[in-house]
Amino acid sequence: SPENRIVGNVRVDVSQADLPYICSVRYQTVHRCSATILNPNWLLTSGHCTTELPIDAISIVCGIRMYRTVLEVVPHPDFDAARWTGHDLALLRMRKALNFTSNVQPIPLVDGAEVLSDGKATIVGYDLSRLGVEDSSPFAWNPMLQMADVPILSSCECQQRLGPVLSTYLADVNICTDNVQSTIGGTSTCVGDSGAPVMIATELQPYNLLAIPSWTLAPCGTGPSVHVRVAPHLDWILAIIAKMKSITLGVLWAISFTAAISAATPERRILGGTDAFTGELPYQVSIQRAFLTARTHVCGGTILNPLHVLTAASCFWTDSTSRFEIVAGNLRIDRPSDTQQVLGVFWIRMHPGYTGGTSSFDVAVIRTSSAFFFTDLIRPVTLPAYDELPVGLVRVGGWGSTSNSILPGNNFSNVLQKINVLIVPWNECLSVLGGPGGPFDERNICTGPLSGGISTCTGDAGGGAIQHLGNDVFLQVGIITWNVLPCVSGSDDKGGQQRIIGGVRALPGEFPAMVSIQRLILISANHVCGGTVLNQFHVLTAAQCFFSNQNSRYRVQAGKVLLNSFEPSEQTINVLRFTMHPQYDGSASPFDIATVRLASPFGYNQYITPINLPPIDSIPDGIVKFAGWGSTSNGLLPSMSDQLQMFQVGLVPNDQCQIMMGGSIGIGPVTDRNVCLGPATGGIGACTGDAGGAAIQFINGFDTIVGIISWQVSPCGQPGIPTITTRVSAFIEWINLNSQI
Repeated sequence: SPENRIVGNVRVDVSQADLPYICSVRYQTVHRCSATILNPNWLLTSGHCTTELPIDAISIVCGIRMYRTVLEVVPHPDFDAARWTGHDLALLRMRKALNFTSNVQPIPLVDGAEVLSDGKATIVGYDLSRLGVEDSSPFAWNPMLQMADVPILSSCECQQRLGPVLSTYLADVNICTDNVQSTIGGTSTCVGDSGAPVMIATELQPYNLLAIPSWTLAPCGTGPSVHVRVAPHLDWILAIIAKMKSITLGVLWAISFTAAISAATPERRILGGTDAFTGELPYQVSIQRAFLTARTHVCGGTILNPLHVLTAASCFWTDSTSRFEIVAGNLRIDRPSDTQQVLGVFWIRMHPGYTGGTSSFDVAVIRTSSAFFFTDLIRPVTLPAYDELPVGLVRVGGWGSTSNSILPGNNFSNVLQKINVLIVPWNECLSVLGGPGGPFDERNICTGPLSGGISTCTGDAGGGAIQHLGNDVFLQVGIITWNVLPCVSGSDDKGGQQRIIGGVRALPGEFPAMVSIQRLILISANHVCGGTVLNQFHVLTAAQCFFSNQNSRYRVQAGKVLLNSFEPSEQTINVLRFTMHPQYDGSASPFDIATVRLASPFGYNQYITPINLPPIDSIPDGIVKFAGWGSTSNGLLPSMSDQLQMFQVGLVPNDQCQIMMGGSIGIGPVTDRNVCLGPATGGIGACTGDAGGAAIQFINGFDTIVGIISWQVSPCGQPGIPTITTRVSAFIEWINLNSQI
C-alpha cells in the first residue's frame, strides 16, 4: 500500500511556521486530508475529502493546537464524486474563525496568471509516518510537514505519462506535476495530501496557491500527480465566501459621512472620537506618500488579504505606485513601532466607473509589493454578502484631521482614533443631501448623527466602516469616501491640474484686492487662506482661517499672482492681530468672518488696491467673479495652485441653495447670512485653500465684495453642490467697527 506522506528523494522537513497555510482535516479525530487557509472563516480542500461525511464528524486542526469544527461544506457544483472531474474542490466554513498566528496564516492566491510548462511547483503535506494511532488526539498532533519542489508538466506530456485511459480524466482546469529526473522514483503527493496547497513562487511572494491535489497513480511516486488549478475557480470561491463575483471588481457599499452642521467644540481627535487601543482595529492601515526619507499620511485603508488593501479611489491622483507605502500594525503615524509592517505598492486599480469627485464608484484596490504577515495586530476584514444592505452600528477609525474647521492645517491625529456611529436610513440621508439627482445614490450609505459633533475628517478617506461580529471577524460594510466641509477637507500634497476647479489663470493686477494669508512655522510660510484688502491696515477674510491655530504667527502677501515666486509687485506684511466674529464656533457657521490688523500699512498701486463694501443688508444676484490659490483637484487630495486662478459664476438663490444642501427654508447649514455660488452642474467651484477669498461684483463702477468663501463639499466642484459664502452685507456694521485705523 502507498505510504501516507509525500514520497520521493528530494523531500524536505519544514515546520508549521514555515508553511502556515495548511490544516489537517479529520474524520472522527483521524487525519483524512489536508486543507488550505483562505481567510479566518474558510478553508479550501479537495472535493473527494468530504464526500458523504457527516458534518459533525469533521474537525480541523491548524497550526499546532488550533482546533475547529466545521459549520458548512460547499463542494463545487460540477464535482462528480463517482467520476473525479477537474472540479475536485470543496470549501469548508469554520464554526469559529481562526486566530492568525505565526503558525496559522492565509495563503496568497495566484490571480489568474498563466503557468509555464517548464516551471516548478512546491508540494507540501503532513508526515503521517510520525503519527501513530495512539496519537490521533488533535492535541497530540505532530505538525511536522514535508515539502518538495517538482516540475510542472505540459498538458501533452501529462497525457502521455498517464496513458490513453487515465488521460481521459484530465480537464482543462487540471495541472500535472512530476519528478522525472528522480533515480529512485518520482516525487509526488500521496494519500492524506489531498487539499494541501500546490504552490508557485512569484516576484512578490515565495508561496502562492496554484492548485489543490486531486489524484495520483498508485503506488505513489510512480507517475504524475494531478491537481485542480485554483485560478479558474476563483469566481466560484469568491461567490461563496463573499457573495461577490470578484474582490477587485465587486462594488462595495461606499460610505458617505455628512458634516457636523451644528456648533461643536473642536477636539484634538477625530470629531467625537477616542484613542484606539492596541489591536482594536487590526485591519486599519495608513496609506502614506513617501518623499526621500519622509512619509506623509494620505488616506486610510483596510487589509483584504496578505497582498491586497481596500481603499477609496479618490485617495489617488495617479496610478503611479512609486510614491506610496502602506503602514500596518502601528497606532501612531508620527513614529515607527516594533509591531509595524511597511509595504510598498505593486499596483493600484481604481474602479473603472470612478471619474473623480463624489462618485459612488469611489473604490480602489492596492496590490502590495510583498505580503502582510498576520499577527494579533494585523488582520484582514471580511466582505459582506453581495447587495446586502447594512443596518445598525458601525465603527470607523482614522488619523484624519482633529479640527472641525474647513482647514486641515496640521491637525492630523498622531494616534489612531475611533468612533461608533449608527447607519442613517437611506431616504433620510438622501433628503439631507439634496434629494434625487445629487451626489448620493443607492451605492452609498450614510452614518450619523446628523446633529453633528461626531464625524470623520481630513485624512480618514479610504478607511472602513466595520461591524465587529466577534471571534476576530471584522465585516466591512463601507468605505469612507466624502463629506461636507467643514470637516472634511484634504491633505497637503501637491499635484494635478494647475487651475482652480473650472478656472483660468488671473492676470497681474486683475484682482488687486486679493491677498494670501500665510501661517509662519519657523522660517517657512504656508498659504492657508485668501483675503481681501479693506484699507491700508486691514484685510477681510474667513474666521476659520485662524480658528484652529489661534496662537500661530501669520503674514499677508499682496500684489501676487505667482504664490511661490518673488514678484516685484508684491508686498509682505506681518499680522499684528486678527478678530473673529464672536459667534463663530468653527463649524459650517454663517458667522465665518474675520478682520486682520497689519503691523504696517500697504502701499497702494495698480497691483494693490482696497475693495468696496456693499450696502447694508443688500441681497446680491447675478454674476460674481472669484480668485484663489486653492486646490485644483476634484479628488479628496488637494493640489494647491502656484498661479492665481479665477472664474465667473452665477449666484444661486438661497431657497434653492438650501434645498440643494439638504435643509428647509431657514433651517440647515445655509441661512440668510449666506450667499451661494453656482453653477450646480459641477466642474466649477472653490476648494481647499480658497476660503477667505472674495466673491466680487462690479457695482457703480467699483469692485465690491458680496461674499467671503466659507465652505463647500469635498471633493470640490461636484454636480448639485454650490459653494457657500458669508454674505458681507449682513456684517457691515461689525466690519466697520473692527477695521478702524
